[in-house]
Amino acid sequence: MNNSGDILGSASASGFAGRPVASGSLAGSGRGPGARALKVAVLGAGGTIAPAIVRDLAESDEVAGLLLLDIDEARAEHVASQYGGPKAHAALADARASTDAPTSLARALEGCDVLVNSASYRVNLDAMTACLKAGCHYLDLGGLYWMTGRQLELGPRFEGDGLLALLGIGSAPGKTT
Repeated sequence: MNNSGDILGSASASGFAGRPVASGSLAGSGRGPGARALKVAVLGAGGTIAPAIVRDLAESDEVAGLLLLDIDEARAEHVASQYGGPKAHAALADARASTDAPTSLARALEGCDVLVNSASYRVNLDAMTACLKAGCHYLDLGGLYWMTGRQLELGPRFEGDGLLALLGIGSAPGKTT
């Protein structure tokens, strides 16, 4: 499990089903003393939306490294070289592979602080399970209502592990622009 510090930026922030979570931020205390930069993984890195996400993360002082993951490693490598700068490198990862497979997402996430899932909503549950195994925070772009309902059922596990899972952050920029 990572030790990325506090979970959200304000004491009034909410986690699953409106339950309060710890104050602070994923990166510790922001840019103040004791802050550290994050290692961020992006799943679906070869897709439509990921290049905009990767560009923004690469420009952030709060991000130390980017691990761009996709089932098409060549596409992830292209996004890393075009948008990720020196912080980014690509790797093959399959959210649906068994956890003991060399290409499993859980293995790829070892040492990462947070996963931004920009892959199809069809792998959201698999990606969340991989994050729990790796001790990594989770963000996704959203999914259909039935998938979100199933994802919310994992809330107590994330909360129990001191992890944040933020669902439905949206697909813009990328698809809509």
